[in-house]
Parts: sequence; structure tokens; C-alpha cells
Amino acid sequence: MLKSKESEKPKVIEHLYQQFLAGKIADGVVRSDQVLEAIQAAGTKLGKANPANFLKDVVRSVNANSIWPDVLKRDRITARQRYGGKRVLQFIPYGTEQQEPFPDRFAPDKNTPIHFVAAASMSFVARRLGRKEETWLRKSS
Repeated sequence: MLKSKESEKPKVIEHLYQQFLAGKIADGVVRSDQVLEAIQAAGTKLGKANPANFLKDVVRSVNANSIWPDVLKRDRITARQRYGGKRVLQFIPYGTEQQEPFPDRFAPDKNTPIHFVAAASMSFVARRLGRKEETWLRKSS
């Protein structure tokens, strides 16, 4: 289940995208005043104190791909953060091989090596030789 803030952000993103398609957002770069206007125009209850964090909160969410508006997915449009000059985000097309708005660049793939790991247990006597303040040496309860 999405948090209420997350469920309202797609409305704002879609509103901003419609503004971009209408030619009202040059180069796809959205500024903080445009985010604030979109928050109000979309009728959301999102906070307006820090529009610079608007996209950051989306891309850091585990739900980033699922909350991204369908119309942008259909058009293969994602966004990236922009900094300085009151810039917040920029709409950009998917990369050539990209299949979702925010791919996990660090997820394992077919070339990721697999290493098997085993844990070793220390005997009670060996643990007694260690320092008492070391938490890993304490007996688990």
C-alpha cells in the first residue's frame, strides 16, 4: 500500500508532464515554482516547503516505478534530478535498453558472480578469550 504522499505525487508529475507536452516547460526542465503550481493545480495536500526534494523523494522510494504515471511509462519518459537555478527535475526519454522508469543499476544480472558463504561457529572457550565489551562475543538470548 502506498503512503498518502506517494499516492498524490503521480498526479503532480502527470500535471507537469502535460505542461511539458503543451510547450510550457522548456527542455523538460521543471523549476520549483512550477512544482508548487502543479501541487496546487492537481488539488493535492502535498507540502510546499521544499519543492527541491520533490523528485528525490520519488526516486528513493521502493515504489518509484509503480507510482510513476502510466502515461509517462507509455511514452517512455522518466526524469532525473536537476540542481541549481531553482531547477528540480527534467523529463527525459528512456535509454535504448531501458524497460522501466527507474531501473536498479545495482541489481544482480547474469554476469554477477555468485559466492557461497558459510558461517563459522566459535567454541565457548574461544569466545571467553575475547573482550567482554565486544557484542559479537556475547551469548545470544
